Amino acid sequence: MSTVANGVSDRKFTISRPSGTAPPAEYAKLRKQCPLSQVRLWDDSKMWMVVRTHPGFPELTSGGKAAAAHRATYVDTDAPEHTKQRGMVGPLFDPKNIDSLRPSFQKTVDECLEEMIKGGCQEPVDLVEKFALPVPTQIIYRLMGIPKKDMDFLTSKNAVRTSASGTARDKSAASKDLNEYIS
Repeated sequence: MSTVANGVSDRKFTISRPSGTAPPAEYAKLRKQCPLSQVRLWDDSKMWMVVRTHPGFPELTSGGKAAAAHRATYVDTDAPEHTKQRGMVGPLFDPKNIDSLRPSFQKTVDECLEEMIKGGCQEPVDLVEKFALPVPTQIIYRLMGIPKKDMDFLTSKNAVRTSASGTARDKSAASKDLNEYIS
């Protein structure tokens, strides 16, 4: 860490973990020096980083330890593992390939819109639930070759896994189910 003064760090946020579940060593330093600090991100924007929990609050509960024991997924990893996994899917996102997939993307958008229209216009529609989440999710599932019949199962497991209000035990079970599906 470069310098920390009045809660503002002049360092870019490039902290990486020594291993999948171990917290970065820099967190301990920040906890002592400045538990609430502002750091600069890759694009020079700033964010507040909190590295101190409420006194007595455990950093990793037994349920959290159980969840962490499962194999990390793509979104849970840092470089070099994240870079390696991202490299495997990178070619799917080159401009030529994306253009060739445009009709499939449009079909997904059209299906979600048609589903909302079927529901009628008597009640308000939750656009996040009915459009903003399903469109990218279904597109990614199609890119991965996941059968349509499995999409609801995977979506529900992922929702549990990423929920801010779910229990560690439920998240652990959902992660296990997702890993078993992929394996």
